[in-house]
Amino acid sequence: MVKGVCKNEGCDQPVRCSGLCSRCYARWLRTGEMGPPRRIYQPAKGRTCIIEGCDGPVRSKGMCSRHYDQSIRTATCPSCGERKDRRHQFCEACYRRNQAARHEESERTCTGCNETLPIEQFPWRPHETGWKRNSRCRACRNREARERTAALPKEERQRRRAAERARQKERLANDPEWALRRKIRQSCNVLGLSFAEVMAAWEERGHQCEICHRTPAPGEIRLHIDHDHQSGAFRGFLCSGCNTGLGQLREDVAVLRSAIEYLTRSSRQEESG
Repeated sequence: MVKGVCKNEGCDQPVRCSGLCSRCYARWLRTGEMGPPRRIYQPAKGRTCIIEGCDGPVRSKGMCSRHYDQSIRTATCPSCGERKDRRHQFCEACYRRNQAARHEESERTCTGCNETLPIEQFPWRPHETGWKRNSRCRACRNREARERTAALPKEERQRRRAAERARQKERLANDPEWALRRKIRQSCNVLGLSFAEVMAAWEERGHQCEICHRTPAPGEIRLHIDHDHQSGAFRGFLCSGCNTGLGQLREDVAVLRSAIEYLTRSSRQEESG
């Protein structure tokens, strides 16, 4: 039996062949390259198996390693014994019950940093049976993505950036609705506003300026997101002219009233003259 530790830098797993562990050796056979060792699977921290009477850490599908290995070898649901759906290893009723319980949780323990965070910190991901929350928080996922990108050769990073810019440019040109939502989201991030709140107001208020009630014509600059510069609260949507006008008048109600009185008095003098 070969003894020793994997020669790949940063990997401490036992040697399998050619001085490499099983994972690094398989990666070398598949790609012909070496690199930082990939994250080894770890059971989900803070979650226990959903099978009644078992308190083992979750491995997959809400089950511990033992129950998960048993479930993939049988055609019956491990929870109730009925015929299961191979997509999620449970019968439909048990799967829906488990999903409903997961969606009611208000916080979750990240499997990356082991911190208990609000459930909003775990983004959704597509799944073959619908949408599921990630097991790692946004910060961990972003850090891992940066590490994977940094490990790539310089030429590959440049190629990916160019391809991503081309995809973004094509989608901006072909999907105006997506482009608009993207711009609104960017503005919300800069202003510290809730994207959901702003989009709900956008759909409710008819895509019109809330002062002059004009809808920007195609090709014009979109409506601006207006907010209170003192409290930071969202107020509404304004066209470029109205937004600039409020800024030039210092958003002072007394100045705006004086401007209205001035315009009213001037119009009366013109009518009488």
